[in-house]
Amino acid sequence: MGPLEAKSIAVLTLLAVLVFFPSDAGFAQTGSAALNGTVTDQSGTAISEVRITLTNINTGVRHSVRTGSAGVYSLTDIPPGNYTARAQRDGFATKEETGVVLRGQ
Repeated sequence: MGPLEAKSIAVLTLLAVLVFFPSDAGFAQTGSAALNGTVTDQSGTAISEVRITLTNINTGVRHSVRTGSAGVYSLTDIPPGNYTARAQRDGFATKEETGVVLRGQ
């Protein structure tokens, strides 16, 4: 596997985290939600400077953050709703996932 393929897989792994672990939320649609995670490549090496963007499907409102040097990101105080998640960084394939549901706490 070449370096570009490994980078694409790393971003794809990030989106799996977004979809399967969207927040510490309960089932009520009130309050706010949070989305936290770590971006790593196949070998477990952290990937910094990945821009994570959530776009509310109904309102178009965006929330963005970049991963730090340890590959960690945290989006807090996000209104509950349906989102499109995008992960992008120069030199990596941009990945997007629709149907990300965040529930309020």
